[in-house]
Amino acid sequence: MMVIGAISVALSCSGQNNVLVYGAILDMETQRIVEHAAIDVVGINDSVHVMSHPVGDGGRYSINLAYGAWCWVKFRGPGYVTKIVELDLRGVPLSHQEGGHGMEIDVPLVQRLDGVDHSLVEHEPYGIARYDVRNGNFNWDMDHSYRMRELQRRILEEHARRRQDTAGPGR
Repeated sequence: MMVIGAISVALSCSGQNNVLVYGAILDMETQRIVEHAAIDVVGINDSVHVMSHPVGDGGRYSINLAYGAWCWVKFRGPGYVTKIVELDLRGVPLSHQEGGHGMEIDVPLVQRLDGVDHSLVEHEPYGIARYDVRNGNFNWDMDHSYRMRELQRRILEEHARRRQDTAGPGR
């Protein structure tokens, strides 16, 4: 099951010398927008809360991050499990910064369910992107993503079991 939806990295953003991160925050099960969703950006090396950003109409968001940043972007919504993406924007040569970069990250969130331990996926980044000077792109650490995807699969299976148990026999 896809958890970080459409991921397109290293799209040129004309006239800007930063990294534009944009996308949508949706309910994983219904694919509807998550009402009152928000994004927090926290610096990793200094744990400084950089910004909070409400999500707009239609569940869409857009934030600008400076080259040189190393941060966690936390996607959250009331009643949902927070999802974290780590973005390492360090090490981008000045010649590669011209025009900026863009990352489309669509994030489906899982509804929080009482009795299910979500801590395994809630306190560690689901995805990690780092700049690769060889190809001029931000690449995702796929080994890490596969491991997190497996943890999320287990949580979703537990969700299904809990829902079936609460529905009772024959329902």
